[in-house]
Amino acid sequence: AIIIGSFLPALLWGVGFANIVRGVPIDSTHTYTGGFFNLLNPYALLGGLTTLALFTALGALYLSLKTTDELHIRSVALARPLAVVAGMLLVAFAAATMGISGGVSAGEGVASGVLIVAALATLGLGWMRRSGAAFLAASAAAVSLIAMMFVDLFPNVMPSSTSDAFNLTLAN
Repeated sequence: AIIIGSFLPALLWGVGFANIVRGVPIDSTHTYTGGFFNLLNPYALLGGLTTLALFTALGALYLSLKTTDELHIRSVALARPLAVVAGMLLVAFAAATMGISGGVSAGEGVASGVLIVAALATLGLGWMRRSGAAFLAASAAAVSLIAMMFVDLFPNVMPSSTSDAFNLTLAN
C-alpha cells in the first residue's frame, strides 16, 4: 500500500503538469472536451515517468544520507541507478518541453539550462556515489523543472489544444 500510494501520486503529478503545459482540449466556454485517454499522450507519460524517477531518486538519496548499516548500503545501491535514470529523463523531458513550446523565451531558456545542468550533475554525482551532492543536484533539478513548466505556461493558466482563443489566461 505504501509503494502504490507513493508511486501513483509521483507519476500522476508529472502527467498532470505535462498536460497543462501541452494543453488540453477546452472549448469556448472553458469546458474540458476530451476523454481520459487524451491525457495519456506520450509527452504526458514522459512527464510522469520523469517525476516518478526524480522523486524516487530523491527519496533514495535522502535515505542514503540519513541511514547506516544495511539500510544505508541498500539505499546507496538503489540511489545510483535511480539518479542516472532520473538525470536522463529530465534531459529528455526538458528537450521535449522546449520542442512543444515552439519558441524558447529567455526565462524558459534559463530554467531549462539550469534543469539540464542539474540533471547532468545528478546523473554524474549519482554514478560517483556522491549522495549528498547528488541530492542537492536532484533538488535543484526538481525546482528548475517546476520553474521551467510555469515559465513556459505564462501568461496561460491552462492552454487549450483546440484553439489559442480558448486558453485560460491570467486576464480571464
